[in-house]
Amino acid sequence: MSADGSTTTGDILIGADGIRSSVRGRLDPGAPGPSYTGQISLGGCAKPPDMASTGDARKSVT
Repeated sequence: MSADGSTTTGDILIGADGIRSSVRGRLDPGAPGPSYTGQISLGGCAKPPDMASTGDARKSVT
């Protein structure tokens, strides 16, 4: 059930909702909360000059 009281159904649930995941809390209410692990993550994106265009493949969906 959502914060507004609505519900939905589906065949699969992907819980990619961040460190304070509401999905994790629903699946395992007794799970420990987030804690600092000392790990750092970096990311980046580079396009080699000879790489073909992917058109709108990475277009954001809102």
